[in-house]
Amino acid sequence: MNSDEINDEYLKQNPDAFEYSKNNMNDKKKLSQREIWLLSALVVVLAGAVWYWQVYSEGGDVIKTGDEMATTTPDEKTSPNQTKTFPPSTSSGTNSSLPTITKDGVYLVYYTNSGFLPSSLQISQKSTVRFVNNSSKAMRIFAEDRNDSKYYSLDQPMSVSKGSAYDYVFTNTGIWFYYNKNNSGDRGSITVY
Repeated sequence: MNSDEINDEYLKQNPDAFEYSKNNMNDKKKLSQREIWLLSALVVVLAGAVWYWQVYSEGGDVIKTGDEMATTTPDEKTSPNQTKTFPPSTSSGTNSSLPTITKDGVYLVYYTNSGFLPSSLQISQKSTVRFVNNSSKAMRIFAEDRNDSKYYSLDQPMSVSKGSAYDYVFTNTGIWFYYNKNNSGDRGSITVY
């Protein structure tokens, strides 16, 4: 008699042993399913934490400022209208005393904790606007109009922290509605004539 025949004979004589064996196997399956569920939940939590860190922290693609210039390097997706991102050369006092144009003719739009100042601006074609982050939040300029590709070029490739700026040369006429991608309630517009 081989071992399989012995096991079959034993199980015929002791039917309770078969039920115990079957229940024990189901318990192992449940434990395995429980472990898979816990592992899946852990992966979801970790993925959420990584996403939150990238979107809301000042880590990731946020440019830190210091003594050196922080630049956004152009790539194939960067429009020729976009220029470097760097700390502003003008200093500020209170919001009411902030300059609106530099001596070089660059228009200034300040991002503050209460939104963009000025919230609307009129400029001529081929003018440069410097978006200066004076807030405690990250700033990333994005065009509101997603139907016309000319506006996509305004999209800032990276977020910048307080004290940094983003320059953009407006080569096309029109009304350019924009917002801070990190805080979509903060919006503004620039009319280019």
